[in-house]
Amino acid sequence: MRTAEEHQPTAAGQASPGPRAAAVLIVLFLASFALTSSLSGPRNEPACLSAQCLALRIDPNGASRAELMLLPGIGPKIADNIIEYRDAQRPHVAFRRPEDLEQVARIGPATVENLRAYLCFPESDADTDAGANLP
Repeated sequence: MRTAEEHQPTAAGQASPGPRAAAVLIVLFLASFALTSSLSGPRNEPACLSAQCLALRIDPNGASRAELMLLPGIGPKIADNIIEYRDAQRPHVAFRRPEDLEQVARIGPATVENLRAYLCFPESDADTDAGANLP
């Protein structure tokens, strides 16, 4: 039921919209502002989250479980599988190139391709000797 106050004509002869309608308009305005702000993203950050933008490179020979889980498609189980395989290969280096990860359970060629841009490997045996003594 409408009150008499909601039907009082304004100077132009139209009914006033009332406080509820004003609140709805304010909410719609704020929502549209928030939506356009979130779509444009922060101005100081790159528009992409690829390996090239982030410069994220992880060496699977020495990365922690948490670091391995930063890689796309690598969850806790696969990270554990990488560490288990890596530890079984010591004192030798387990991974010298991306394709070596295919020896790890639950990692195949498609996963290796997705990870390739995010991986780095030791350049020489001297680099890997220090890594072989990691806990």
